[in-house]
Amino acid sequence: MMKIIVLVAVMFLSCYGQLLPKEERGGMDSSKWAKLMAEVEEIRKLRLEEYKVSYKERFNREVPDWEQAGISTIRSALKSAFLTDVPYLTKEEEEIIKNESEKIKSEYKKRFGESISDFELSTTRVCFRIGGAVGAGDLPHILVSRTATGTLAKYVSFENEEESFEIQLSIGEWLDFIRALYKNKVDKWETHYTTEYLSLDGIVWSLQIFSLDNGYFSSGGSNAYPLNWDIFIKIMDDMEAKIKRYEIRWHNLWNPVFPPFSDF
Repeated sequence: MMKIIVLVAVMFLSCYGQLLPKEERGGMDSSKWAKLMAEVEEIRKLRLEEYKVSYKERFNREVPDWEQAGISTIRSALKSAFLTDVPYLTKEEEEIIKNESEKIKSEYKKRFGESISDFELSTTRVCFRIGGAVGAGDLPHILVSRTATGTLAKYVSFENEEESFEIQLSIGEWLDFIRALYKNKVDKWETHYTTEYLSLDGIVWSLQIFSLDNGYFSSGGSNAYPLNWDIFIKIMDDMEAKIKRYEIRWHNLWNPVFPPFSDF
C-alpha cells in the first residue's frame, strides 16, 4: 500500500514539477524534482505519525479520524490540541456545536440586542500567553474552549502547579467573553508586534484563536502591543480572576464542584 502511495505521489509531482520553471526547481530536471518532493511528502507523513503518538500519550485517546482530511488539516488540528492542551474536536463534536448555532444566535440576540458576528459564532477556543522574555520557558496561559458539552476555562501556571485551575463556564459567560474580544477587534490585529530595537528582556505574548473546521488566527509580540491592549488585558484579567475564584486544582479533580452550567 505504501509503495502505491509513493508511486502516485511521484507521478503527481513529476507532472507538477514539469509545470514549474527550472530555476524554481533549483536547476533540477523534473524527474529529480519529483523524487525530492516525494521524499519530502514521505517525511511529512512520518512526522504526522509521531504527532499522533504524542497526541494519544497526552490525551489518552486516538486522533479523531477525519475522512478526506489532508495532512495540513490534521496537523493544524494537532497544533491546536498541543498548544492549548485540550483534545481537538471530532467531526461529531463539531456537528454538535454547529447544530447549536441557532440557539447561540437567539441567545446572543436576546442578551445583547444585536446579531452575532461570523467571528464570534465560529470561534471554538482562545489561548493567551504572556510572560518574561528571558528564561520564561513555558509561559502561563489562559485558555477558554468550547466543547461538545459546554465551555472549559483554564488558567495554567508552569512554575507552580498549585496555581493551575480549570472550571466550566455557562454559554452566557462564553458569549460575554467572545463578544468582548470581538468588540475589541482582536481579529484585526497584526500577526506580530515588535519594537525597532532587538531586546532580550521585557514581555512576550501570544494570542491564538481557533474556529470551526480548524480555522486559525494568531497574533503576538515582544515589548510591543496593539493600540487597544489595555482593554484586552482587562478582559483576560477578568477571565483569570473568574477561573481562580473557584479554586479547582488540576492535581485534585476527584470531586470538583463546578459552578452551575445553565443551558440557555
